[in-house]
Amino acid sequence: MLATTSLTRVARGRPSGIIALCVQGAAPGRPALALHFYSTSSSSETKKADEQLSPFQKLKLWLAPFTNGAKELVQENKEAWASRRKLYEKPDTVLSRREMFVLRQAPRDLLKSIPLLFAFGIPLLGNLAPLIGYKFPKLTLPWQFWTAEQKAQFFTEDVTTKATYYGDVAKLVATWDPFLESVLASYNEKKLSKLDPKVLVEYQKLFEGPGVLEKLPTAHLKLLVLATSASPFVRLYTLLPRAKLVDRLQTRALEIGIDDRLLLQEGLGALSHNELVFACEERGLVADFKDTDACRSALQEWLSMYDAKASNLYPPSLLLHAPIITAPMTRGISRSARRMGEDHHHEHRVFEDGPFNAKSIGAGIIAIVGGGAVVTVGCCKFQNYKHGFPQKKEE
Repeated sequence: MLATTSLTRVARGRPSGIIALCVQGAAPGRPALALHFYSTSSSSETKKADEQLSPFQKLKLWLAPFTNGAKELVQENKEAWASRRKLYEKPDTVLSRREMFVLRQAPRDLLKSIPLLFAFGIPLLGNLAPLIGYKFPKLTLPWQFWTAEQKAQFFTEDVTTKATYYGDVAKLVATWDPFLESVLASYNEKKLSKLDPKVLVEYQKLFEGPGVLEKLPTAHLKLLVLATSASPFVRLYTLLPRAKLVDRLQTRALEIGIDDRLLLQEGLGALSHNELVFACEERGLVADFKDTDACRSALQEWLSMYDAKASNLYPPSLLLHAPIITAPMTRGISRSARRMGEDHHHEHRVFEDGPFNAKSIGAGIIAIVGGGAVVTVGCCKFQNYKHGFPQKKEE
């Protein structure tokens, strides 16, 4: 028996028509009731309803991402502080995967938001801070402030940026073993060719011998940094000394390895969509970040290379190269990365391409700090002049 009922729903003061479909009698003697809602409002009606909002409602709607993001950021730092206190009181405490994630991610998110918070304290520039955050959310705000669409878009851009260096890193890895060379050949022949992560584990000794991070050429290490981070300052990281590059890559691999083991213990069922998306982006896994099932499937395939019964961690070099070698390869290779991988005498050229080169970043930081100082001094001078300071000495 199928019954169709038209209802009117009021959402945030705006009426919107919906249709409720009720299905009864799924099986003899076992009545079932299923209720599904389908919106019948057109885009023109929604636009018209938005135009009827009061200025206060529009302002509240505009500030919603900021208020929600601030709440999540504060909550994240509270959880991180609670975990630190727990470890301080009981050093032998075993943290959950969520606690470990928040403990390492909260300081990074807070650090990213500091420049915009600092701008609030500068006269005149503080009035523009919300507009700057609204216009450039990816650069100025942590991921808690992003909408669901922005998270999918920005994380896709990050993985795409890192994937531009996958082909160059795979070329260097192919020189270690004939099998890996054949894998690279399959990438060139078939654009969507993909390697099972479990197969890569069989060649673990390669990543403990010629492929260990300490033995890799500097050019390879720099390419690996570019392929594992989408930070706008990643090119500055490649300017670090060789020892610092190795330490940075080892730390990143250790974080991923520990997180993988905790995911194997707790499973993926309890992870939210945001946690799945962040986990895939952090590992450089190519997936549809709008689809929860696609993210879970990509992460499950990544975890399949582990032995659930064993507790050992894989070599850092293997964890960092795994998403590069197992990902579907494209033929597009960045010019700077190609020069860096093929010609070691021109490694400095990698900093000449792209909008985020070292000179531009340095000039931007100097301009922001210098401009803020000039505005602050100017406002103080104006206040002194307005109130008649300094006072003239009486003769």
